[in-house]
Amino acid sequence: MSPLGGISTFFVWQQNMLHFTEFFYLTIPCIVNFLVPAIIMHFSVTKEAPAFSRDIPILKRGSKRIILIFILTFSATVLSNVFLDMPAIVGMMFGLAILQFFAYYLTKSEKTYRLATEHEAYDEHEIQIYIASKKGFDVFKCIAGVDWDTLMFFYGAMMIVGALSFLGYLDAMAHYLFTEINATLANVMIGLASSSIDNGTLMFAVLNMHPPFPVGQWLLLTLTLGVGGSLLAIGSAPGLHVLGLMKAHMKEGEGYTFTLHLRWMPAVLLGFFASIATLFLVNGGKF
Repeated sequence: MSPLGGISTFFVWQQNMLHFTEFFYLTIPCIVNFLVPAIIMHFSVTKEAPAFSRDIPILKRGSKRIILIFILTFSATVLSNVFLDMPAIVGMMFGLAILQFFAYYLTKSEKTYRLATEHEAYDEHEIQIYIASKKGFDVFKCIAGVDWDTLMFFYGAMMIVGALSFLGYLDAMAHYLFTEINATLANVMIGLASSSIDNGTLMFAVLNMHPPFPVGQWLLLTLTLGVGGSLLAIGSAPGLHVLGLMKAHMKEGEGYTFTLHLRWMPAVLLGFFASIATLFLVNGGKF
């Protein structure tokens, strides 16, 4: 229900198909979509509390200022787009530039802090943590820690869509979907297809088809793609990411798996159609 909440919505916003405030028409349908499967799943969630580490984290030097830069980045992105009609990428790059300058400052002003000798209560491990908390901040180390498997998956998918567009297949597909088939039905079918094909990839493909949609159809497409990707574990970035992380830390048959997600697909599917019905009920005049 926000352009910043998912890759498919961000694509629509970045291409100026919908204004930032127009995404808020999806608020009620998204809440319905959340509540329907959540209420059904609630009865199967155990009341046991998971075991967490009892170590008290130490905030690193400059952490609060980086949080402010984070808030400033998203605020500048939204405000510059709403009031100045600037592309979203401008605000994001502005925030990244500020972060780079601040990281340079932290690195240049880095000092090796050591605890005073009177603090004998601290052990060697705590001393090392304290010293590490005072070191500078390297943006490139954060980028190096990104899940590159997921990013390369998206990169390959975008390259395939670009090739299909170049060969003319996307134009032929657009003619069939949006001319010979009703646009509403086509958007619902695309949303269901996102369960096995990443929703960001499908949205990128639809945008390359350049369909002349009214506001309501773009809202419908954004909703169905965002929700439809959750029908299967492989249809969305969070599902793929969790599958990859769980593989190395769980025994066979434990944790989050494709089969476990498949068991709850009917609940997600019920929320999918409930949100579409709510969208037509609340914003039927937009179509």
